[in-house]
Amino acid sequence: MAETRAVEEVQNNRREISHSTELPAEIKDWDKEHVRDWILTLTDVDNENAKILYEQDINGPSLLLLEISEIKDIGIKLGPAKLIIHHRDELKANQLKNSGGNEDKLQLEETFYKGGKVSWWNFFFSEQPGSMPFIKRDKFEYIIDTIIPDMCSLRQACVRFNIFHIPGCGGTTLAMHVLWTLKEKFRCAILKNKDVDYEDVAKQVVNLLTYETVEQQPRLSVLLLIDDFEDSDAVSNIQQHIEKECQKKNVSAKSPQVILLNCMRADSWEQTEATYDTVFIGNKLSDKEQILFEKKLEEIEKIYQKNAETFYGFMILKKDFAPEYIQGVVKNTLKGFNFKKKDAQLIAVLVLLNCYCKSAKMSVSICEEFLGLPTRPDSTSCKVEDGFGKFSTLVTRCTAESSVEFQAIRVIHSRKGKTDAGHSQYVGEKTLLT
Repeated sequence: MAETRAVEEVQNNRREISHSTELPAEIKDWDKEHVRDWILTLTDVDNENAKILYEQDINGPSLLLLEISEIKDIGIKLGPAKLIIHHRDELKANQLKNSGGNEDKLQLEETFYKGGKVSWWNFFFSEQPGSMPFIKRDKFEYIIDTIIPDMCSLRQACVRFNIFHIPGCGGTTLAMHVLWTLKEKFRCAILKNKDVDYEDVAKQVVNLLTYETVEQQPRLSVLLLIDDFEDSDAVSNIQQHIEKECQKKNVSAKSPQVILLNCMRADSWEQTEATYDTVFIGNKLSDKEQILFEKKLEEIEKIYQKNAETFYGFMILKKDFAPEYIQGVVKNTLKGFNFKKKDAQLIAVLVLLNCYCKSAKMSVSICEEFLGLPTRPDSTSCKVEDGFGKFSTLVTRCTAESSVEFQAIRVIHSRKGKTDAGHSQYVGEKTLLT
């Protein structure tokens, strides 16, 4: 009887909180009282867990960063820890959809189709009701339906397949699309740091493979994306280290436990046929892909109208890298190029760097300083792109990683960079001479 009254009291408390507490629209704006009150509304999580998080000063921003292992470390059991993370992720997704999600979607899509790198959010938003599905390249189905099953049938602990691609043709986008699609069937990860010790990489990969899998049989294999390495031997070296680490940890080799997806720039532009472990993404769309791109273009023009003309990353690929299209865009953009102006000098330096160093980037703070723009601690709030004036359509913001992670600016496309360089040099020399 006493237990029944206790349960009723807890339920009444939760109903009272759910009706009386108005949480801020975004988790990042919550304080620790908001987090506690939100936990108390979860019917499958005990009140005691709300108290533990409150005592640890967990507010909204820290809740967004929390991982299961950290929640367990403060005294919350595995079961409720997983439920808290699950509810948090569901809430975060719903908040994106219901408050400002459309703005985020439009901004992310605009950045991507102008030539920026694809984001996981691009895939997420494409799956929401009313959205057009993300374009599936021809090789996508071949990878999912043929290569992956063939890889899984091999009797080896670590196996590998390759996506060779021409820069700007969507190789990395395809690789990330594969990871996104298979995220429920594999433990997916990306190797971010190329300079890290490969033995450490192997240890981290096997740790990911075996993490919390005592009761999980069979365990999920790891699908690891290795993107933009320049040397195939380096990828083979990583594969060998993972094999050794699997042997050391007595990980079964009866079937692949780790699948490496090696996404690498191709040495040649010549189209090649897919094999059992390799696909090639070139600069020519198939008839089926052209139809999908045409439908997407109609959607883009309907939503973005006049601004859609500057979606050069999308249009260059749709037009099969047609030189006349690229040269026309560059010629129109650089019309009246005046090398005495700061924005003209900076774009000239960027495209020149791009010719000699692939994916050359320049930090936002350096660009701000050169253009005479106010530098702010929060670089995401700056619109340094506007400082490039009419050349802003030729650059995009990106995240660069070295010893630290920072915001940077780069040319939107390697082919445009080379075309820009020729025009910039000619116009710049002409300006200097006059």
